[in-house]
Amino acid sequence: MVQVWKKVEETIETGPDTGDILIPLRRVKCQYLARAVKHELSGKPERAEYYHEQAENVGRLIEQ
Repeated sequence: MVQVWKKVEETIETGPDTGDILIPLRRVKCQYLARAVKHELSGKPERAEYYHEQAENVGRLIEQ
């Protein structure tokens, strides 16, 4: 039996282009904060602290 492979089309979610180059950094910061909350709820404060620290670092990049 021969299996036919289908080509997978990559999809990239994009939002409207507002010209703000800081949007990707803000998105990364939100992702770090969400991971921190996830780890806090699962009882892993060391990991949560790491993600809070990374979110703070990205925030500093945004504020420059």
